[in-house]
Amino acid sequence: MTSINEQLKELILRLKRRDMSAFDQFYELTKRLVYFNIYGFLGNKEDSEDILQETYVKFLNNIDSINEDASVFGYLLTTSKNLSFNFLKVAARTRQFGENEEVNISSSEDTKVDENELILKIETLLKPKEFQIVYLKVVEDYSHKEIAELLGKPLGTITWAYNNAIKKLQKGLKNTYGQD
Repeated sequence: MTSINEQLKELILRLKRRDMSAFDQFYELTKRLVYFNIYGFLGNKEDSEDILQETYVKFLNNIDSINEDASVFGYLLTTSKNLSFNFLKVAARTRQFGENEEVNISSSEDTKVDENELILKIETLLKPKEFQIVYLKVVEDYSHKEIAELLGKPLGTITWAYNNAIKKLQKGLKNTYGQD
């Protein structure tokens, strides 16, 4: 069984050889984490999807300079974060946000909003690297070993960071949502 890093490395090599059939598999392996990273900054589905698209266009445009041995998730997350910040800067310059501006959400999305609010709250309680580790462990169901491989960090560092993040979450969510 090949690890996700090995799969990604092989897909990047194929993309460097201009085998675009590898992109679909690459995208499927990476899109959820990248999308959620963007959504954490923007909090808007449509804008997040646009930035997700821009992230992968930039990735493909720079494919020749990407080191297949480095953490591709690191590259994608950094690129998506930078594109998100640029988007927010432009949005702040081009329109004024009123205090009463609200986003209308249909009632069929109420459960999703609650999950998203909780995830966004969790993101505010944790440092970006801690959040990334917790997200990979809890949402994506990766093992600590797989996360260490993905992020290019020692297993002990990942385990320590995860345990610290869980302690922070217990304290922070207890303060927000009460004892239960």
